[in-house]
Amino acid sequence: MSKTKNQKERKRKVDGPQPRYKHNSNSVYFGSAKDFVARMDSRFYRFLGDIFSYASWDGKNWIKPSGISNLRNYIEEDFKNVIESNLEIRDELINQKLIFQSEDYYWNKALEYQKHLGNGGEDLAQPNPNIHKTEWIEDPDAKSIKVLINNETGEAFQVPVEGK
Repeated sequence: MSKTKNQKERKRKVDGPQPRYKHNSNSVYFGSAKDFVARMDSRFYRFLGDIFSYASWDGKNWIKPSGISNLRNYIEEDFKNVIESNLEIRDELINQKLIFQSEDYYWNKALEYQKHLGNGGEDLAQPNPNIHKTEWIEDPDAKSIKVLINNETGEAFQVPVEGK
């Protein structure tokens, strides 16, 4: 019996437990393609907010702004090299409908997002707090670190800070 992709991911060899977090009720492994895509959600909703900011009201309905394709889709522009070189990430972004969609699709999603906000929903343009957490370190002897992130690949590297 062959193993599914999820079973293979769970069996990856790592030191200690595989780090993961919750995103949209799913468990996501750090460093996976789904992790990269999950980090793009806030950029997508920022793009939808930009679209809606150009909409006009005719007294009954919101009017779709012309030239949505001229607005900056943060994912398509900021991660162009990743999308072109990593087919797994590109396919997942397309599967989630975050890139390469029609103006009508983006407009309808912008309307849905505005309705969500109007009904008191959380601002999805903010990063998932399960991914980005800040905690106080209680250990006075703890050493500072620097984290360097490659914008093209999304890889993060920890670098020790030299003492002053």
